[in-house]
Amino acid sequence: MDASKTTIAAVHDDNLTEFLDSLGVLSEVTKGRAKCKFCHGPVTLDNLAAVFPESGDVKFVCDKVGCLPSLTEHRAELRGTEQRSPSESPS
Repeated sequence: MDASKTTIAAVHDDNLTEFLDSLGVLSEVTKGRAKCKFCHGPVTLDNLAAVFPESGDVKFVCDKVGCLPSLTEHRAELRGTEQRSPSESPS
């Protein structure tokens, strides 16, 4: 199976650092250089809520109250864009 096409629904805390290392972003997170996609605050191992791919990059979401709902809305918007044909315009 092509690893670039693999979907992972969840990663257990025990495997989080290994997972982040496999993505090549562990150092970014442990050194506080990772930023939340939505609030732009620092993401660390203590406040990491989600990791997702976007435009070939790894994006992070922190555990602040509004950030996870923002991820849900963002993903729904992307799905809507993907389902619309190029000739359709958003309403």
